[in-house]
Amino acid sequence: MARIGDIATVLLAAGRGERAGQDGGPKQYRKIGGKPVIRHTLDALHRHNPAGRIVLVIHKDDADHAEAAIEGFSGSVELV
Repeated sequence: MARIGDIATVLLAAGRGERAGQDGGPKQYRKIGGKPVIRHTLDALHRHNPAGRIVLVIHKDDADHAEAAIEGFSGSVELV
């Protein structure tokens, strides 16, 4: 049986958000309430399982956006 620390959450965030328009970049990095949308999701996942690992799947062109979004995040995030 897997222990909770052996389980990772895979969060798919590689979309381009073209239907939402390109102003402000991909929608997962646009801010709501002063934080990128993706950060709200990461915070919620971390509250649910603080010891769990999160694998954030990003578009090849979004490394800078993703790094900025996870800055100061106290959980474990692996960008792929």
